[in-house]
Amino acid sequence: MPHVLAVAYGGGHINALLPVIERLRARPGWRVTVLALTTAAATGVARGIPVVGLRDLPVEDADSRRHGQRLVEGLAANPLVPEAESIAYLGCSYRDLVTAEGEAGAARRYAAEGRAAFLPRPTLVRAITHLHPDLVLSTSAPRAERAALEAAGSLGVPSVCVVDLFALSEEAWVGQVGFATRVCVPMPGVRDRLLTVGRRPEEVVVTGNPVFDRLGDPDLRLRAEALRQARGWSGRRVILWASQPESQDPQLPRRVEAALLATLAADPTRLLVIRPHPNDQYDLPPEGPQVAHSTRADDLAATLALAEVVVTMTSTVGLEAALLGRPVVTFDGSANTPFAPYSRMGISRGAATLDDLAPAVDDALAGRIPAPNLPPPGGATDAVLRVLDGLL
Repeated sequence: MPHVLAVAYGGGHINALLPVIERLRARPGWRVTVLALTTAAATGVARGIPVVGLRDLPVEDADSRRHGQRLVEGLAANPLVPEAESIAYLGCSYRDLVTAEGEAGAARRYAAEGRAAFLPRPTLVRAITHLHPDLVLSTSAPRAERAALEAAGSLGVPSVCVVDLFALSEEAWVGQVGFATRVCVPMPGVRDRLLTVGRRPEEVVVTGNPVFDRLGDPDLRLRAEALRQARGWSGRRVILWASQPESQDPQLPRRVEAALLATLAADPTRLLVIRPHPNDQYDLPPEGPQVAHSTRADDLAATLALAEVVVTMTSTVGLEAALLGRPVVTFDGSANTPFAPYSRMGISRGAATLDDLAPAVDDALAGRIPAPNLPPPGGATDAVLRVLDGLL
């Protein structure tokens, strides 16, 4: 009976693994243990997947509990994370930091870096030794996920790392020979970069990201057409603007939006559909003949499928649009552009200035932006499963 240990934080990390976990759980005779870190537990429970936390494993001791009790006092309560789990996570991580750096060094590192200082390999060695899996599955996230894959390697347990996006900051460890037996990446450009820094060709596999498999739904075009009819957008050339907040320059998204509104005068059939990020709260321009709003209640995949061009700064929506073959224009003046370099990776047409936006939108609508070299959505989960099967 194969036993897979999946280790994941919340958000995009657990979401990248959930399709694989669900398929493995459906296989007769297979056992999957999900070590859900921090908010990932709530996501797993919501999907009906049994999870364990560090508090459920024999990884704590008196020192870790002492550190955890102290550190949790400075945290705001999170309804998605039980206090006992926070004590276990923080306490074990800090105990391992003390082991590596000494009391004074750990105090300095934690004061300067916070949780970024954590790399709890000894804790994950204990967890893996106790659970005794045949394979460890995780993503490229730092701290406990990185520690899980490094611990697996030290114990001789095969492991698979799923890279959800570009692995830019994670290249420091994902690029190391021996970090995870196999690395699954979402696109060829990421693989090429990892090979450049020293990974062997057989170690890095382009699989796509399983979280985007929903974009391969065969009914998507029908859903898109139904949405177009329901919103009264027939005959309109939809320009989707996916905004998000910009901490260093809060007004930057509004200036990008104003530049996009100015492009509408070129053609009365153009329609700017504004879809703000949930954290980007502001007074949207009023809807009118050439302006419409899209909310989280709308089917995002269908909205992307009917758009003729998608504009963003660094939102993941841009990558989803590219996977669907939509032309993508990015405004590359965001402080976050280095962390989501769509244009540099050939995923979008970059606009360096606000004046560059209109020509880029015109090129997209005229079909002058080539489709990016990305694997079509829909097969990533199968591809990752093939990698796992190859190791087991």
